Amino acid sequence: MREYRERTLWSLSSTRRSLIHDQAMALLTRTTSCLWVATACAMVPLTGAGAQASKPAPPASGNPVVSSVQLQRENVFDSTERSMWLARAANGLHMLTREHVVQRELLIREGERYDSAAAAETARNLRKLEIFRDVTVDSVMTSAGLVQQVTTRDSWTTQPYVSFKSSGEQITWGVGIKGKNLLGRQIQANIRYTDDPDRSTLQLSGLFPRIWRNRVGVDGSWEQLSDGKRANLNVSAPFTSLSTREMVALNTRYKNADVLRFYEGDEEARDTVRHLLSAGMLSAGWATVASARGYVRVGGAMQFRREDFTEGLPEDADRSVYGEVGVVAETSRSEFRVVRAYRGIGAPEDIDLSQTLRVGVWVAPSAWGYERTGVGPMLTAFLGKGFSKGFATAEVRASSLFTREGLDSGSVTGRGVLALLPAPRHTVVLNADIGLQKNSYPGAEFDLGFTFGPRGFPAHAFTGDRAYFTTAEYRWIVIPNLFKLFGLGIAAFADHGGAWYSGSPRRTGTDVGMGLRFGSTRTASSKPATRIDLAHRFANDVLEDKWVIAIGAGFPFERVK
Repeated sequence: MREYRERTLWSLSSTRRSLIHDQAMALLTRTTSCLWVATACAMVPLTGAGAQASKPAPPASGNPVVSSVQLQRENVFDSTERSMWLARAANGLHMLTREHVVQRELLIREGERYDSAAAAETARNLRKLEIFRDVTVDSVMTSAGLVQQVTTRDSWTTQPYVSFKSSGEQITWGVGIKGKNLLGRQIQANIRYTDDPDRSTLQLSGLFPRIWRNRVGVDGSWEQLSDGKRANLNVSAPFTSLSTREMVALNTRYKNADVLRFYEGDEEARDTVRHLLSAGMLSAGWATVASARGYVRVGGAMQFRREDFTEGLPEDADRSVYGEVGVVAETSRSEFRVVRAYRGIGAPEDIDLSQTLRVGVWVAPSAWGYERTGVGPMLTAFLGKGFSKGFATAEVRASSLFTREGLDSGSVTGRGVLALLPAPRHTVVLNADIGLQKNSYPGAEFDLGFTFGPRGFPAHAFTGDRAYFTTAEYRWIVIPNLFKLFGLGIAAFADHGGAWYSGSPRRTGTDVGMGLRFGSTRTASSKPATRIDLAHRFANDVLEDKWVIAIGAGFPFERVK
């Protein structure tokens, strides 16, 4: 207990906590050096002029000119399905997506040369809106010239929100209502109440995309917690496509709530600190190279915040004020694949297999509230590879904070995913995650259990600054379209992993089992399948051997809200 208290007080008092929350991922000194060398080496193939033969070639100057663009917008049930009374009733209640919502995503206009890569990106961007269950972008040669045909099929986007997740001993539930395409204009509104083992939350949120000059959007949320409040408001003109040349964003955050800290599998938090935050960040970016085949982007950001972690409520005059400035560069060679029955039940899903590298550095000057000037380099590298019966991805995220005394805080995380699609409706997924931290932000420690990590273990079963997690899952979609409303599948799985603090015994857990997978075929193609699993949890140092029912969504290595 004494070691724990010294560690807690040290993490709260040092300036290593001064770097912004978004840069909390970091790395150790030796790993930092290796990664920066790797960055310099990796820049050459990513930004070079050459391209692999498997990538789409640039549009030839002789490509035909698009003579016209034809839009076909289908309702939740299309013209071939309207004989059912339920289909007619659903279509009558649903407001069809407006034409301008589809038009603003088109990357090839009438009079421009046809580009297969831009056509594929148009389809991806439309699916990314999460309001369509299917999108196709085709071209056909007619006597009048080349015609680009864009077909969208709406999903049912006004939905009651009912959530129930369990790991046997613990339950999270929620109710509410969510609209993702109000008035057919892609406006989102959400109200929900959730109750989990840590706290209850009432949330209101909204999104108004591209409301000014077809570029600037506004989104925000407000949350009333049982132990405080959280809110954010964002105004942004983001990179809306690979070929977008500039972005700008203003992000604001507010928080006044508890941070619960768990150790060694305890069910109750061993320590609680109050997190007080008021922050604003202005960021901008420019693309020096931008096309449907990739980009090179540079940007910068400046943030000012009042932030404290405290065991009480300080006087307003005692609040800490900080400021940081950062620059970033990112390059990507675009490659995507469309698959079915990976996260979802059977709708088309876009899998990013691009080669992407992002490097940056944040500077925290002593003149802006810090005891010592700090420099925080960061790096993200992502690589994907597709093959005839599946795909693989690998990702490394790292950042650090250095002062004149050396490395102040750091961690590095890595993930690898192998997905095998041996036959239609059959999927095998293998995943491995690993992470290492030093002096992590309060509440940002690795935290496995419940719906993230080994699914048979309760929330906060494994916490610490060292972690790894592996999972293997086989899925078979037995009935892809039951009553033209639902898909149903079965699965078998095995999980193993854990987290612990440096200097403490390694703590891990293992479970195996089988379960059901189901989802609506009328919702957006990006929605993950719901899972109901019967898991056998093997005993570890805290929990007994036991069969439990675990309910969640998507894969246990992906955080799904």
